[in-house]
Amino acid sequence: PKDFCLITHLYCRVLVKVPAIGTGIRMPDTSHNPLPPPGFEASSDESIIDRSHIIRSIIRLLPAEYQQEAQQDQLSSHPLEGRSGNSTPNVRESPARVRESPARSPAFRFRTPQSSRDGDDEDEGAEEREQIEAGKLLWDLSVLPVQAEFLAKHHLPDVLVYIISRPDEHTDRLLEVCVGILANMLSDAKICAKMTRHKHQSLPQTAGGLLLSPAGLHSSVLTELLRLFSAGICYEPEPPSPSVRSPERVSEESLRTTTNAWITTIARDEALEHLVYVLRNSLNDSLLVNLCTLLSHLFGRSPDAFKRSLRLGLFDALLEHVRAARQEDTPASKSEKLLDAVLKLVELCSTRDEFFAFGAETPGVDLVASVKDLTALLRSTDIPNIVTTTLIAISNFTEEQPAPSVAAFVDADLEPLKTVLSILPTDDSYLITGLLTLLTELLRHIDSLPPAVQTDVFAVLAGNARVVVEQLNEYSDQQEAAAIGQFIELLLQKFAPHEATSADIASAAEYLRDMLS
Repeated sequence: PKDFCLITHLYCRVLVKVPAIGTGIRMPDTSHNPLPPPGFEASSDESIIDRSHIIRSIIRLLPAEYQQEAQQDQLSSHPLEGRSGNSTPNVRESPARVRESPARSPAFRFRTPQSSRDGDDEDEGAEEREQIEAGKLLWDLSVLPVQAEFLAKHHLPDVLVYIISRPDEHTDRLLEVCVGILANMLSDAKICAKMTRHKHQSLPQTAGGLLLSPAGLHSSVLTELLRLFSAGICYEPEPPSPSVRSPERVSEESLRTTTNAWITTIARDEALEHLVYVLRNSLNDSLLVNLCTLLSHLFGRSPDAFKRSLRLGLFDALLEHVRAARQEDTPASKSEKLLDAVLKLVELCSTRDEFFAFGAETPGVDLVASVKDLTALLRSTDIPNIVTTTLIAISNFTEEQPAPSVAAFVDADLEPLKTVLSILPTDDSYLITGLLTLLTELLRHIDSLPPAVQTDVFAVLAGNARVVVEQLNEYSDQQEAAAIGQFIELLLQKFAPHEATSADIASAAEYLRDMLS
C-alpha cells in the first residue's frame, strides 16, 4: 500500500509536466489482438492519443482506495483540466469501496473469447466497469512497442501485478484485461527482464498462483495467462526498427535468468498436471492453440518438463484431438489453426528420444496405433500444412518401427499416399525430407505386404515417379544426393519384376534410369 501511495503521487506530478499533445499513435482495433504482426512499425506522425490521457487511464486502473487520493490531487493541481480542445475525461468520482469476491464454480468454466470480449462488461461487475474500460484502452496501446515502453516507464506493470495477485477481489474480465496487457508488454526484452525481476513480487510466481486459482479456471483468463507464459519463455530479440525507439540491449545472461524464472514456475508438477487436464477437456480453440504454443516453447527448453508431461498423459490427449478432427464431417469444422498446433506437438514428440524411451517402457503407448490415427487424418484432409506436419510425424514413427508402421500406413487403402503425393510439387523442404523417408521405408518393407497391395503401391509410385524425383533433386544438397540416389536404385529394384506386365511401370523405370545416368 505504501508503494501505491508513492506511485499515485508520482502520477499526479507527472500529469503536471506532460504536454497536451504527446507522441501517441492511432489505436488498433478494439478486438485486442495479442501481438503486433511481424514487421509492424509505429508511425511517429500519427499523434492522436494524448499521453496525459494514457496516464489518467493508468490511474483509473488503480484500486478504488487509491483512486480517491489520486483524484483529489489531480483535480486541484492538473493545469490541463478544463483546457479548450482537451477531450481527456475526468477521473471517476467514486468513494473507496469493499469488494465482494464474485461467485466462482469449482469446475472448469470454458467460455469463448467472443462472449467474454464482445459481451456487456456491466455483467462482469458494475463496480469495476471503469477499471475495465481503462484497461481495454491500455491493452490496445500495449500492442505497440513505443507505447509499451511508455506504460512501463509509468509503472503500469506494478498496478497490473498488484491486481492479478489478488484474484479473489476482482472479476474475471478485469483479470483477463490485466493479464493480456502484461503478455503484450513482455514481448519487449527490457520490460520482460525488469518485470520478471520485480523487487516487490515475482511476476512468474504471481502468474503461476493465478493459473492454479479459481480465477484460472475461466477460459478467457487462462487464454491470456498461457500467452503470458509463452512470452516469458520464448523471447528472442529482434533487430531494431529505425522508425521505432529501440530498448536498451538486454544481456544474454539476463534473458537466460528471465526465461529460467518462467520455466521454473510453469514446469512444476501441479502446473503441468493442470495444463494436461485443460488439453484433454477444453473445447475452446483459442485457449488450446495458446496452450499448444506454450507447451512447444516449454518442451524445447526443458526436456524434464517434456518427460513429466508424457507421464501425465500428454500424448494421449494430443491423439484425442487428432481423432476428433478426423471424425468430424469436415476437417474444417475443427479449427485448422488448432489442428496444426496439435500436430506440431505430435511432430515434436516424434523427434525426441525421450518420447521413444517413454513409449518403450509404457505399455499404453502404441506407435503403430498412432500411425493409424495420423494416416486416417490424411484421408479426410488435403490442407497442405496439415498434410506436411502429419507426414513428417508418420515418417519419424516409421523410422522407429518400420515394418508395422508401413503396414498401418497402407492398411485400409492408398488414399493417404495419394494425398501426400497430390500436393507435389511443393516448395516445402520438410515435406520433401519426410516424403523421402517414408517412401524409402515403404519400399524396403513392401515385400511384407499382401501382393494386391504391392501392385497398387507400385501403380501409384509409377504414376508419380517423375514429379517425386524432380522434387527430390530440386531440394537436395550433396549430403541428400546420396540418399536420393539410393531411393531411385531401390525403386528400380522393386519395379524390375513388374516392368514386363505394366507399361506405366516400364515407362517410369526408363525415366529413372535416365536420371541415374
